[in-house]
Amino acid sequence: MTANLNRRFKERVALLAIAYYNLGCELEHLNQLEDCLEAYQRAKGLQVGRYGHQTIEAQFIVALKQVKQRIREQDLQQRGISGGKVKGTKSP
Repeated sequence: MTANLNRRFKERVALLAIAYYNLGCELEHLNQLEDCLEAYQRAKGLQVGRYGHQTIEAQFIVALKQVKQRIREQDLQQRGISGGKVKGTKSP
């Protein structure tokens, strides 16, 4: 009985992590990157890898890195900085 409950709990946690990952994908598509990042972090926080889903955990890590990079790039664009240089200035 306890083993069956434990297995069912692990399955539900894994499904919840996948749901958060999918939510993150949708939010990324809508360019809502801050919310997207939070969804990916929640998914990873469920530690799906501990339950035998290393492939999914690897996808979380890649997705997190990509979204963080996009957030940095958008932040730089909003501040008028491109490639470490302020827009409208000439290189020496």
